[in-house]
Amino acid sequence: MKKILFNPFEKYSETRLFIFGMAAAVLSTYLSYIFNARFDGAIDMHLVKNITLKQAITDNIINIASLFATLYAIGFFINKKVRPIDILNTVLVARSIYCIMPFTHFAADTLEEFAVKTAKINPLDPAPISFTATEIITISIVALLGIITLIWTIALLYNGFKTATNLKTITHKILFAIAIILAEVLSILFITALN
Repeated sequence: MKKILFNPFEKYSETRLFIFGMAAAVLSTYLSYIFNARFDGAIDMHLVKNITLKQAITDNIINIASLFATLYAIGFFINKKVRPIDILNTVLVARSIYCIMPFTHFAADTLEEFAVKTAKINPLDPAPISFTATEIITISIVALLGIITLIWTIALLYNGFKTATNLKTITHKILFAIAIILAEVLSILFITALN
């Protein structure tokens, strides 16, 4: 079970991984549209008041392309025999975990109330602000879900990239981290430029 959840790249064929990853990309795009969730970076998501179907599709395409481009470039530098399909499958499968996050929309009102109260905190005035139990529980659950999703996504990206490129050295691991950061920056820049 652990291998299926964290390293399906060694267990399943490239065709099955691709079909699953594409289905998940379509599903996450649909869910982001339905629940007003913007995947406005390669590895992040924000709830918004409104999103068009065009924005949801564009966001996901840019995120997949940014991750693919940076990971493939670094992968090719590490191992000239890296196959594009292996990197694409890595990106698609890793991003499939983000299908979970749009459901946090059900907590949007509570999160907004929490944000408004937090914005009113004045560091010079130590007057306490009270948060309701619902706000604390909701923010804790959403934060935990976000952290788990991010860790799981990065684990899938790492394991897929490792399998695709025969990643071994510390330098390779640092290059992998740089590729993820670069993909995040590129995706934010492109998404911002197009909106």
